[in-house]
Amino acid sequence: MNSGNATHSSDPGCWDERYSAAKDWFFGRDPSELGRLTLHFWRMIRGAQGGRLLDLGCGEGRDSVYFAANGFQVTAIDLAQAGVRKALRLAGECGVALDDLRCADVRTAPLEDGFDVVFSGNCIQALGGECPQFLSRIQASTPVDGFNAIRVATSETDAFADRPGLYRFAPRELLADYEGWRILYYSEDLLYVPHAGGLASFAGVIAQKAR
Repeated sequence: MNSGNATHSSDPGCWDERYSAAKDWFFGRDPSELGRLTLHFWRMIRGAQGGRLLDLGCGEGRDSVYFAANGFQVTAIDLAQAGVRKALRLAGECGVALDDLRCADVRTAPLEDGFDVVFSGNCIQALGGECPQFLSRIQASTPVDGFNAIRVATSETDAFADRPGLYRFAPRELLADYEGWRILYYSEDLLYVPHAGGLASFAGVIAQKAR
């Protein structure tokens, strides 16, 4: 599993540079494991129908394009301009349309619209102390039977300890945040992340809001 789509830092400039400098796509064009698993569980429960999906911190668009290609109406948001440009390019190359692609802070996302799926691969930790409250907003906005698919950095390693403004989840904190939801998938893992210079720790959850 790779580390995700988006920023581990509150500074979007570093990701603009990385996305611009990459000869191809920094994280590749294929969907993340979290993206593939989210679609897998959606198909198991909801069948072939699509839905409205919000991708927070879409990076270069690999998951947004994947969901669009599988019948979802996608709103995708990222603060890195180079990422948004490459997401648009990837959508064109794959012959799909992203319904709403925005270069913006994820805090401006239209959560009140009640998306069927809110997806975020390694983004919301960049909100620092606002991260727990923002996650609560995501959960509150999700309709009954809707999905959240969230991946975040954790404090198990010190890989990001020197990054100012980064919220690192404690072990099993993300799982506890989804108490009362139907947990479809949960993981905590250690990965070698080249741009972090060593091992980094992450947690991921796919959960369905209970009635």
